[in-house]
Amino acid sequence: MVDAKNLVLTYEIPMKYFIFSQTQKKSESIFILNLVKSLMIFLTFSFLALSKETLNTSSESEPKCIEFKQISQLAFCLSAKDPGLKEIGYELEAAKFKLDIATQWPNPEINWQFGHGFFLGDEIWQNQVSLMQTFLIGGKNSAKHAVALTENQALELQKELKKMEVLNQILKSFIRLKALSLEINYTSESIQTITQALKIYKSKPRLDPEQITALYLLEMSFHQNESQVAILSFEKKDLLAKLKALSKKEISEAQFEKLILSAKDPQFKNQFKASTEVITLQKKIRQKELEYRKALYDFEIANSWPDLKIGPMINHQWQGSLEQVTYGFNFAFTFPLYNMNGAARANRRALYESYKNTKEVQDTQNEIELETRLHRYQDILDKYQRLPSLSSVESKVKNINSLLKRGLISVPSFMEVRRQTIDYIKSRQEMQQQLFDLYLSLKNDLAPDEKFEIWENIL
Repeated sequence: MVDAKNLVLTYEIPMKYFIFSQTQKKSESIFILNLVKSLMIFLTFSFLALSKETLNTSSESEPKCIEFKQISQLAFCLSAKDPGLKEIGYELEAAKFKLDIATQWPNPEINWQFGHGFFLGDEIWQNQVSLMQTFLIGGKNSAKHAVALTENQALELQKELKKMEVLNQILKSFIRLKALSLEINYTSESIQTITQALKIYKSKPRLDPEQITALYLLEMSFHQNESQVAILSFEKKDLLAKLKALSKKEISEAQFEKLILSAKDPQFKNQFKASTEVITLQKKIRQKELEYRKALYDFEIANSWPDLKIGPMINHQWQGSLEQVTYGFNFAFTFPLYNMNGAARANRRALYESYKNTKEVQDTQNEIELETRLHRYQDILDKYQRLPSLSSVESKVKNINSLLKRGLISVPSFMEVRRQTIDYIKSRQEMQQQLFDLYLSLKNDLAPDEKFEIWENIL
């Protein structure tokens, strides 16, 4: 028998014929009826079982970030609460079920046909029950499992990358928060010094032209400093609010500020060495993406083979007093008359070859970029280590402030000292931020499994 719509070839092979009495006829009818009822009950319970199935989305209890007193522990705790990281975790959990789906066998198909009619005055009854099992040939099961496995592994790598990104961003926020506090404190001290100098100038009964100019400079500097403090304070409050929200309000803004400001400055170490054998996380992700596309191509090759359906059948019919029972089996498969999945194979192969070429170029670029980052890190580190410490700068600034209060230096000289000091603090913080960014990226690429010793004294 040929189904023209789906081009499925079906062949029924009779095995044996039997003639039954009227009593046997009734018994056979009752047997077939009970068989159909049993099938309906089985399917009903199966659907009920499926309707009760739920996905287990319960997660482990989150640690309380307020319990941690070290910067590294606090950063790890906050990163675990990131919503983007949790979203990837749920995607990974869903992807793991695809491995189970890939190993599942297709359910058997049960077909029941019933017919009734008349022929030459005789009443005709017919019942036919068949069971068909689908067999996936051409390596479809292994191909589906390879697709699900590479997708799962790719998500694992994406989760690791997201962990690093979130953790790095949190530590950068800590660095920026301390830099903002430092600038605010220095600018506030300048405001106090300028306020005292303004009182001295305004208390004089008469001012010469140079003193009038100095008074104007002090007033402008006072307003400029106040504006700068307001801008920096707004950025600081915004950053503290984001950290508080990330901790789910477990840690207050004051607690964040106290913990971060009490930490030390980073002690960067030159401990990175380039190697041609290093496989960075980005390279692993690209390699897994290539394997995923190859698995999709292999699946389309396997999908070019038709599925086989084989199973037993029983046909029971009677006409008047005559009865016939036929046993046999069905054999069906999709006949590849119009295509053999060539277009899908060509599409997947083109996507695979395209990404393969892209990956080779990106891998080469990343190797060069990694060497560039190493040289840049070393160069900035050498310059950073030669910079004067903030404590020494602060001591000199306090001495100059006292000289201004006593009128021993001119206002323009004080303004220039202040401008140079603020520029130095900003450039030093920017250099520290660049060093920190490079350190984290190199650490993630060259030594991801080693402990971050710098984290214990990162701030």
